[in-house]
Amino acid sequence: MLHTGIAISFDMAYDAVRYLGKIRIADEGAQILWQILCFANRNKVNDITKLASSEFSRLEETAQKIGDKYSAMLFNLYHKHGLSGDYHFPDYPDELAERL
Repeated sequence: MLHTGIAISFDMAYDAVRYLGKIRIADEGAQILWQILCFANRNKVNDITKLASSEFSRLEETAQKIGDKYSAMLFNLYHKHGLSGDYHFPDYPDELAERL
């Protein structure tokens, strides 16, 4: 089930950034991926942690490639926050909050 969640959330965020240019939709996908990463990290499900972390890296690279600094910032924020194990929503930097 976690693998399916990773696939769906990655696809949602990737398509939103790559094809739609919609950071709000990318945020929704990233939130799901963040929750999975956080759960896996806190519960020491190492293969899921590694896969979710890798997908965040791919999302950030994609956003950087197309020049979308705000989506790259968003993915990096959720990635780091997920690895911290904190289930509370992260604090968005002001410039990112304005975009969302």
